Amino acid sequence: MKRKWRVVVINCALLSGMLIMFGCSEPKDMNRIEKIVLHDSNTTATLSIPAAYGAKAFSKNTGLEFHCLYPGMQPVGNKSYEDEMTVFILLGRFRKNLEELKIEEAQSDHFDPKRPGAVYRAGTHDVYEIFLRGDRINDPQGMQTYYLFKAHDDQWVQVEWGEHDAIYSAERQISPDISIQYNFPKQKGTDFIHIDEVVMGFIKNHFTSHFVSH
Repeated sequence: MKRKWRVVVINCALLSGMLIMFGCSEPKDMNRIEKIVLHDSNTTATLSIPAAYGAKAFSKNTGLEFHCLYPGMQPVGNKSYEDEMTVFILLGRFRKNLEELKIEEAQSDHFDPKRPGAVYRAGTHDVYEIFLRGDRINDPQGMQTYYLFKAHDDQWVQVEWGEHDAIYSAERQISPDISIQYNFPKQKGTDFIHIDEVVMGFIKNHFTSHFVSH
């Protein structure tokens, strides 16, 4: 009986060591919540996030940045990973509806060699509206592609990427007063709707916000 218990203890110790080795243990400061106040001339927002994410305010406290691992959204800490995601939360960055903006920019449904830097509509793919920008004749590798779709919370999301970029960059509103931008590696795939659901699910679970209009 003692031998069996010894085997169990050894196996548990080995399993614990493997979990630590592969980064499965809970990160330090995950239970310590930091509150970061963002404010501009019109709005104040208080956002709460576990200290393990090392979130930093920038641009005179109108923005917040942190890094995490997609898709689990664990904090990165001081290490760098191929699946690292960078999240920017920006206060007071409300722009015109993304769909309206792209329609205004896209004055054509095809490439116009006389306007090589203009945005034009390139059709749809599944649920995504696709827009292109660049000179497809003289610089085909320099083209920028924009995927536009409506998320489940009824907000428009724009995903941008270029042939030479290693990441996708997504932009959307959380509310009329707060926007979010997140960047993720291309190797994470093109299911932008699912990626947006993961990111927004994380935001809703880990942030509390209180808005005060001045």
